[in-house]
Amino acid sequence: MVNNPRLPTLDLDVQKDVRFIVRPFKLTQGDKGYVQPFRLTNAWSQYNISATNLAFHATKPDGTVIEIENEPTRFSQENGVWLFVLPEQVAQAIGNVTCYFSVIDGDNLVASTTKFGYEVSAKFGAEIPSNNYVSALEDMEKQFQDYLANANNQLNKQNQLTNESKQQLTQTLADMSKKTQDWLTAKTAEVDADIKTRQDNLNALNSQYQAKYNELVASWNSKITSIQSDWDARKAEILAQAKDQRDGISSDWDMLKAKFNVDRDTAIRTANDNFQNKLTEIQADWNAEKTKLEKDIADYKTALENKLKPVADKVTDLLENKLPDLNGKADAVQAKVDQLKADFNAIDFSSYAKVSDVYTKQEVDQKVASAGKVKTVDGQQPDASGNIYSTNLVSNGYDIVANRATNAGTMKSNSAWLTGTDALKPFADAINQLQGTGPNRVGTVDLNVLQGITNKVTTYICTSEDNKNTPPFFIDKRGILICFNYDGNAKTQVWIPVGGSGQQPLAYRYWEGNNYGTWKKIANSDELNSVRTLASNNKSAVDALQAKTNVAAPLFRRITTNNNWQDILGVPNSNQILVSIRDDTGGGNTLGGNSAGIAFGGGDTKGVLNVSYSNHTARIIGGNGNAPVWHEDIAWRSDIANVNNRLNELNAKIPDIHAVNSEAEGNAYLASHPNAIIMVKG
Repeated sequence: MVNNPRLPTLDLDVQKDVRFIVRPFKLTQGDKGYVQPFRLTNAWSQYNISATNLAFHATKPDGTVIEIENEPTRFSQENGVWLFVLPEQVAQAIGNVTCYFSVIDGDNLVASTTKFGYEVSAKFGAEIPSNNYVSALEDMEKQFQDYLANANNQLNKQNQLTNESKQQLTQTLADMSKKTQDWLTAKTAEVDADIKTRQDNLNALNSQYQAKYNELVASWNSKITSIQSDWDARKAEILAQAKDQRDGISSDWDMLKAKFNVDRDTAIRTANDNFQNKLTEIQADWNAEKTKLEKDIADYKTALENKLKPVADKVTDLLENKLPDLNGKADAVQAKVDQLKADFNAIDFSSYAKVSDVYTKQEVDQKVASAGKVKTVDGQQPDASGNIYSTNLVSNGYDIVANRATNAGTMKSNSAWLTGTDALKPFADAINQLQGTGPNRVGTVDLNVLQGITNKVTTYICTSEDNKNTPPFFIDKRGILICFNYDGNAKTQVWIPVGGSGQQPLAYRYWEGNNYGTWKKIANSDELNSVRTLASNNKSAVDALQAKTNVAAPLFRRITTNNNWQDILGVPNSNQILVSIRDDTGGGNTLGGNSAGIAFGGGDTKGVLNVSYSNHTARIIGGNGNAPVWHEDIAWRSDIANVNNRLNELNAKIPDIHAVNSEAEGNAYLASHPNAIIMVKG
């Protein structure tokens, strides 16, 4: 192997104490492969840098220049001396070549050396025979052509392999495109069917809700009417039974009173002087009986009120309970009257005074009259017949909605049973609940607090505009609240707003314990119709979007084939288009391989900018008609640099052919140019 010849070593300092360090070295036109050794110093001390920081500059006699930067392979170092492989361009033009080295840092110049030069002389003298000159040139040309042919063969093999890979990739991407398109078609049909199923379910749910709502309202109205009618009928029955009981008690009392008067007259006729004592005893016995009777009456009244309270509770129960049977109460009253009769008849009058023992009738009447004047009941004195009736404030009406007694008046009880207003309030509350009026909430209320009655349906009329925790999507905070309290823990509220226009008809929420639920709107018919219209008019929505964006297809498209513009753009060529694409094809017109691109154009001319997924490859596609007409990959700066490097490598392989006058001269040349081919003249 012939080694590259070396020129004399240069001592170059970046302080440039002299303009030229030595006289120019002599070269012959066409010399190649020379190595220029040099020492690099700064103030004549070694300058330590790397090969990547070195550059070479030269100006040739014909005015052309040589600039070599970022080629660290041309520089090597031996024992502190740099070795630089001269470019063949140095020995191309005849004349003096001025050169220097520089130190660079990226794109910045740091320092430069003293200049040096080469004197390039003509390659052949005039005395060279033409044939030998021609032969030598033909050999050189043949050798150069062999190198070029070898390079072309290598390029052809690379192109053949690239074409085969492209064909395989194109077929693979075409298969993937078909599978993807089939999947998209099936998935689109599946999504359309799912949308239709959801719309049908929504329509059915809306119909079920409306039917259930109408059924519930009708049921409420029917139950309220039924309970009101039942109460009216029961009320009349209770009043009739009470009247019969009062009439029966009054009749029995009159009979007892008449018998007593007869017995009294008999006793008076047989009374003796101790009548006063006996009369006192009789009066005491009567007072005891009267007290006992009043107590029994009071106990019965209390018992009746206690029994009426569960009746009121049962009235509020819509489905499960009914008014109790009052026959047992009437029987109890009758039994008590019979007991009183039996107790009175059991009095033994034989021990009473006889006629001879009592005062005269005039005396008795006088004493009775005198005694009666001092006897009162609740501030009432006996009448002429000795009867005492209590006078009470009696309510002749009751305002159920306001839950208060009305039309109060003073009247005698006449032994009738009186009912207090407190006993009627539970009836009014129950009726209000059944009629749905509920408490009228005039002031500000918190809907979280209005939870209704356990196991009941409660209605509240909320009239304040400052109510709290109403549905936030309703402007007006007034409305009707219906509370379904299942068991005291699980509750559902339904809110019917008032005021405002275009509001939702209803809102509802459900919660358990104190975990207040979120209000939810119930769609009205207009909103449901809007959903139906949107679902059935997807094409209209797409057209509207296209009109706004000025495109004929979606702004993004995934492609799996690229045979024509329809494959790439999604629409025929005649449409105006601007779309971002993901290229999952197998290559061909486009790059494929998960690349990205932008397709654009109007009229009949379209274009695509396409960039690779994994390497620095870009492609421009364009043309008119139904499919792309041309496509070309972009050559980068690095691609051009690689081609230049390849050419330099090929040029470096061309041997140095040197003509000499004698074999001795040739051997001398080989000593410094071991790789040269020597041609001896003559």
